[in-house]
Amino acid sequence: MKKKLFGLLLAAFTCGTMVMGASAAETADEIMAKYKEASAAVEEVSATVDMNADIQLSMEGQTFMSLTGNAAMNVAVDMDPLAIMETATMTGNMEMGGEGSQGGSLNMTMYMQPDENGAFAIYAGVDMGEGIEWMKQAMGEEETAKLMEMIEQAKSAQMPDLPVAFELAAEGADVNGTDCYVLNATLTWTDLMNVLTTVIEQNKDQLPEEVVSQIPDAETLNMVGAMFSGLKFNIQLSIAKDTYLPMRAYIDMEGSDWVTLGAVVGSLVAGDGGEGSAPNIGLDVNSLYMDYVYDYSTPVEIVVPDDVKAAAQDMGEMGDYGELVEELESEF
Repeated sequence: MKKKLFGLLLAAFTCGTMVMGASAAETADEIMAKYKEASAAVEEVSATVDMNADIQLSMEGQTFMSLTGNAAMNVAVDMDPLAIMETATMTGNMEMGGEGSQGGSLNMTMYMQPDENGAFAIYAGVDMGEGIEWMKQAMGEEETAKLMEMIEQAKSAQMPDLPVAFELAAEGADVNGTDCYVLNATLTWTDLMNVLTTVIEQNKDQLPEEVVSQIPDAETLNMVGAMFSGLKFNIQLSIAKDTYLPMRAYIDMEGSDWVTLGAVVGSLVAGDGGEGSAPNIGLDVNSLYMDYVYDYSTPVEIVVPDDVKAAAQDMGEMGDYGELVEELESEF
């Protein structure tokens, strides 16, 4: 079950960049068509990302755990040649009833760009309060070729018509001085799985075999769907009226019903596999959102500093997709 669930998440991650178009009402459809065309021509972009979570779990009416977390990220991408830079600051805190709180923060910086031979190298630095430590890992020629092939196929692929109904809001929005259309959609878990299934079916030839082999079967999807049946994913896109580029994307889960998932958590806490009487678990989600703001006007220049190259510990080459999948599965 864990491996099948991981396969679902991996497929969703791999297909994520393909899920940015939809058929909707006539006016919204025209905007989305121009949006897809404009996005395909983007050569460089940067973005800020803010993520926040505030969750409380109660047992028999008494709070026994609270989780809070926040992540602030800056991402820059240059498509010719492909290079990525990302910085992130993440903080989190967990409080257990009667046991005090545990938490901390970390800062991360990552560079990905081709070396002098055209193979990708990744430099990653993590600072957990005791100074930053750098590591380097190279991507072999074969894996580099696979990645570039996937990118080229994604750029040239036709966006499928997805079962998502975006609606054009009556009022627009101003995003950093840019006048924007606002499009809204709310997806249930079933809707999300229908989107994922559509993308997978129409793009199987572009996905590595190792990813396709991990896609869960219908029985697994039904089991997962029963757990997440009450969830709602609210999506708001702000699209520039002049360029039709996305300027902001906001996703939250307001209006979700967490009762079913709370019952599953209660069963896990009881440790009886659902055979006995599970405790009454309440799951309250006060905040859970992701907020992306995009910038196309600031030039993107990604260069790995010399001191980073000198300090990075060489971790050798990455494994292939199959080894990566097996390694990630072992962590779940």
